Amino acid sequence: MTVGFVGAGAAAWSLVPACAAAGHAVVAVAAAHPESAAVLAAAHAGCRDVATAQAVADVADLVFIVVPDDRIGAVAAALRWRPGQMAVHCGGALPAAALAAAARAGAAVGALHPLFPMVRGRPADFRGAFFALEAESERLRALLEGIVVAAGGRCGTVPVVRRALYHAAVTLVSNATVTVTTLAARCLEETVGVQGALEAILPLLRGAVENVARSGGAVGGAITGPIGRGDADVLSAHVRAVGEEAPELLPLFVAVERVTLDLAATSGRLTPEAAGEMRRRLG
Repeated sequence: MTVGFVGAGAAAWSLVPACAAAGHAVVAVAAAHPESAAVLAAAHAGCRDVATAQAVADVADLVFIVVPDDRIGAVAAALRWRPGQMAVHCGGALPAAALAAAARAGAAVGALHPLFPMVRGRPADFRGAFFALEAESERLRALLEGIVVAAGGRCGTVPVVRRALYHAAVTLVSNATVTVTTLAARCLEETVGVQGALEAILPLLRGAVENVARSGGAVGGAITGPIGRGDADVLSAHVRAVGEEAPELLPLFVAVERVTLDLAATSGRLTPEAAGEMRRRLG
């Protein structure tokens, strides 16, 4: 199977070696920035950078469209497709129907979204990663499943009507974690200094992830700190300190702590009386 990529960003850098590991020949890549396509092609034997997306479609049996979500439909509509060809996008929020133009021309269409942080310039270690897979033909489904398995990942389906919710959840995990970590570091800068703030947080962040992984789905058991202990006085001190020292963060802090408190209470970590008192302190 010959494979081509339209786009040379992080997804392409991660999926090109996954396709090769599954025994497919990645033959061409094109990108809006030709130099990006050249670098990616040079890193993989047998792959060449080409001038246009159409040049990719002309030589590849399977074409991955790895461009921003809002460009997927336009890219697909601008290409000439062959009956029997396959087109796949990697947008998290969009269904395979975003490639309707390719489907009308006789191509089998699908969507493959790795729930994994990918980085431009290096392949991803997909072992254990979840891939949201949608395919409008059994042949394409089997082909994509083979790529995922060869990369060490696992496949699952996301109902079309739930695609946006799925992507919102993914974004919450990735971006909100970065945002909250950055805001916490900003607060810590007042106590341990700018240079030491992030270094102090990273072990806590890793520990939180490990606790969640060990929780077996009972995430309330991974909660630590005053909410995990039911310590209303310390929680009040936190609210007071954030309100005085970083008032712009107070609404976010309180909102997050309320949800954390609900998780702890639901898990049975707190008595109803302790949970009620802490809600009063947050209110």
